[in-house]
Amino acid sequence: MERLRRWQTWAVIALFLLGAFCYFTQQDPYGQRGGRVQLDGFYYYVYLHSALADGDLDLANDYDLHGYGVKYEKTATGRRANPFSVGPAILWAPFLLLAHLLIWLARMFGVPGLSLNVMSEAHQNLTLFGTYLYGCGAIYICYRLLQRLVSRRMALLAALCAGIGSPLAYYMVFSPSYSHAQSALCFSALVWAWLTWREQMTHRRWAALGALAGLTTLMHPGNAVLCLLPAGTAVAPLVRALGRRDLRAALSAATGPLLAAAVAVAVFSPQMLAWKAIYGKLLVTPQGEGFMRLSESLWHATLFAPRNGLLPHAPLLAVGMFGLLLLLRHRPAIGLPAAATLCLLALVNGAVYDWWGWGFGARRYAVALPLFAMGVACAGRWLWTLAERHRERLAGALVAASLVLLTLFNLQLVREFQRGSLTGAELVPSRETYRIMFRGGTQDWFKRIGNPLSFPANWAFALRYGVDPDRYDLLYGFHFLDENHTGANPHDVKTRDTLDFSRTWPERFLLDGWGEITSLPVGKVRPAVTRRASFLLPLNVNRAVTLQLLLRPRVDGTKLRVLVNGRQAGQHTLAGRWQGVDTRVPFARLRRGMNRVTLEHTLPAGWQERRTGASRAIGQTGVTSPVDIAAVGSSGERGEFADIWVDGRRRCKNRRGLNVTAVEPRGGKVLASAGFDLHRDAFSARQLRRFIEALPPGTIVALASRDDASRKFNADAVAALRAVGVDATLAGKFRHALAAIGVRGAAPGSALQQVQAKQRAHAHVGQLPPPWRVTAWYRKCDFILEQ
Repeated sequence: MERLRRWQTWAVIALFLLGAFCYFTQQDPYGQRGGRVQLDGFYYYVYLHSALADGDLDLANDYDLHGYGVKYEKTATGRRANPFSVGPAILWAPFLLLAHLLIWLARMFGVPGLSLNVMSEAHQNLTLFGTYLYGCGAIYICYRLLQRLVSRRMALLAALCAGIGSPLAYYMVFSPSYSHAQSALCFSALVWAWLTWREQMTHRRWAALGALAGLTTLMHPGNAVLCLLPAGTAVAPLVRALGRRDLRAALSAATGPLLAAAVAVAVFSPQMLAWKAIYGKLLVTPQGEGFMRLSESLWHATLFAPRNGLLPHAPLLAVGMFGLLLLLRHRPAIGLPAAATLCLLALVNGAVYDWWGWGFGARRYAVALPLFAMGVACAGRWLWTLAERHRERLAGALVAASLVLLTLFNLQLVREFQRGSLTGAELVPSRETYRIMFRGGTQDWFKRIGNPLSFPANWAFALRYGVDPDRYDLLYGFHFLDENHTGANPHDVKTRDTLDFSRTWPERFLLDGWGEITSLPVGKVRPAVTRRASFLLPLNVNRAVTLQLLLRPRVDGTKLRVLVNGRQAGQHTLAGRWQGVDTRVPFARLRRGMNRVTLEHTLPAGWQERRTGASRAIGQTGVTSPVDIAAVGSSGERGEFADIWVDGRRRCKNRRGLNVTAVEPRGGKVLASAGFDLHRDAFSARQLRRFIEALPPGTIVALASRDDASRKFNADAVAALRAVGVDATLAGKFRHALAAIGVRGAAPGSALQQVQAKQRAHAHVGQLPPPWRVTAWYRKCDFILEQ
């Protein structure tokens, strides 16, 4: 044990010195080294400058002098606003005074280049080093409290991992002008005091808990929700006393918590006095109305979203959350308040207008360091116990997992070779082989199951909107229109945004009912190919929005209903030309986050009957198809797929190379479907020829290529296609697509056929299949924020 203690001591010293070295040597984008106030940090630090330089809280001259704050207007008191808390400045004050003294002494000894201005680089560097020390103090306190919860051996490791593996590390070293390290220190002290004293509370201890709660809230008012952690300790004795109808005991049980509340308010009073001086009120939401939206909290986004979600950016904390569940099970008196406090913190963080926090990671969770440390410690102890109890089984599981992973590696290698991404005929360096393998593997993996660190939010999103789970990673955290709340980020408000249907990047927002981009005389457009076409509209606004659609219906007199989140927002009768359609959506009908916009088209009576005369003649073969047939081939440039539709049903193997479907010429029955890989081997071309030659004369044949079918497109393939009236060839035409509909025994060149370079090829007889039937063409949708 003594050896372990000595090793831990040297490890902590080494990590502390490494962090301090990083703090003083890290360089910002402007080439400055060491801690510097930046962005929000200026508004925390400016309190120090105003108090020491001017002796007041009138920040106007401080803003003007240093070029910040020009965006914050005057409040009702005539002073410039500052929506940030005074707590960090109070904790920085001793370091600033010490820095000022050291700089004054250095100037006395003739050290050049030093200024006594508290905004100087040297003052900032030395003062903000206090943030690093406060963060280290938070980790140390977590270490001490974990000693009471787990063994000494696990406590240090869990505390260090929770600190370094969370957003806290960044805000200790690389962005020390924020309030997160100070918040973590105060809350860690509060948790330590609660764990240490909760079974023997006295009035003095209640007062100390109140002081720590007030100090935690003083660092950031949103931390007030964390102060509910000792609530169970306060309520339980009171409930027991009331149950016994012992009024004296109830009064005694209530005085301690009331004393704690009074002390907390007293410690928090500097913030209230600052608000009174700046805003004219003791209690205020300085960011303004609507900044907190508790009824629409996006708590799940703060945990799982790809944009600064906690778990995707700090995977270790998933272990901490699992450990809290273990703590809740084995020690509910501690685990229940800890888990409930974390849930309340998530609720509040999700209610904030800018729930993503703008900075690095889920920074508003940095304050919860002791809760995550407790979880990591409990999970670590559980794993350690499991390993000691089941050594042989654990070793077997590790061996089995390793073998399975190596087997999956080989299967992925086989898959990429089968797809033609790898070849044995050429020398491919191992590094390039692995890049090819894991590129394809991770793409398919993410598409099918999504990011595991976003479970279960991405699966809930996929089930709700009928998309792949990876769409969550592409969308959640993006917003049309403005993201800024004017009271907190008073930038120029963006009042207009556009979803351009004629481009490919908006495809991530499209749901069901849309076709592929096509070209018309007016330019590129996207067709709606079913009666209802939907898209997602992510918003984070607090006003009504007008949807301005630019479209042309297929038929004059089409009625368009615009539904937002399943409720009608507007109805329009369309003329048969390009036109703009405006639909105002009230704020009450919009959701914070994802909104589903559905465009419902009602075609005029009799339109379907007028369409039944579509020609089913197959090119110049003299044969008419008894059913509708359509084929589309891809070149690999615009997606790897092939599609063949017969009588409104998909009939295609969708394999690389050339896909063939044979249709009986009288009743339209599908005789056979097959796929031939003309990229990999010449034998597939011979098989294709034999397949065609075995068909009865007069059989209708639809062909569609997928990916590259040119590599082994030899004489057998040419002969096979000529046998059905197709004289087009893919030989020597890399990345070309082919689609054709012919007849067995027809003259070469008489079939319907199309070959396209680096895009899709189409051929069809009769009506288009259901996914391709156009009801309207759309160019764009403008979103206009109501003023």
